[in-house]
Formats: sequence, C-alpha cells, structure tokens
Amino acid sequence: MSIFGNVLIYGRDATLLETRSLMLQSAGYKVSTAMELAEAARILCSEKVGLSILCHTLSPEQRAKAIAKAEELRPHMKKLLLAAWSFPPVEGNPEEIFHTSAGPGALVAAVNRLMGGDGNTSNATSTLY
Repeated sequence: MSIFGNVLIYGRDATLLETRSLMLQSAGYKVSTAMELAEAARILCSEKVGLSILCHTLSPEQRAKAIAKAEELRPHMKKLLLAAWSFPPVEGNPEEIFHTSAGPGALVAAVNRLMGGDGNTSNATSTLY
C-alpha cells in the first residue's frame, strides 16, 4: 500500500531501476518501473501516477519522446529528470532536474517535494543508490 502516491521510473538500466524503486518504496511510495516507452505508456494509462522520473540512462531522444508521451497521456503529472554528470538539454517541461550525485536522501526529498510532501527524508533508505 502506498502512503504518499504512485511514481513511475522510466530508464534503461535494470539495476538502477530496482535500487531506486526499493528506495522510494521504503519511503512510502508505490513504484512502477519501465524500460520501454510502450510499457511506461501502459502504466500511465492504467495507474494514477503522480510523478514520472526519467533516468539519466535515457538518450536525449528517448527523454524527449517520454516527456511528450507523458504530457499527452497525463498533462498535469509532474516529471523529474535525473542527470548523472551534467545537466542535459531538455525538450519538454520537467518540473525539476535532479543531479544523481546529490545522493538517495536528496532524491527522496525531491520526490517528496514534487509529490506535495515536506521533503522529509527520514523514511529513506540512505544506503541504496
């Protein structure tokens, strides 16, 4: 059961999807993951997703397509773009770009803030990255 809402994480690395999913689940979110745009679209159509997280493992073209699809299917859903080394050029309108080097606690705080929480990271599992 989710305490704080539903989150979709879309990316190309299964290990990163799993660890980020576990971290957000431990913070009280219901998390779905997708490695293909078609799967992400299916989730957006079938679940009430409040936040879509786009991993840094997506190419610029994949990010642009994902943002466009999210805006088509859920125009009011918030989007968080993860960046690994530098802030990528962005097409579309993510609410926030998050640098992954800030760590898992900061990621949970960003998700909490975007989902309408207070940014408290006390429920975060800080050893997951």
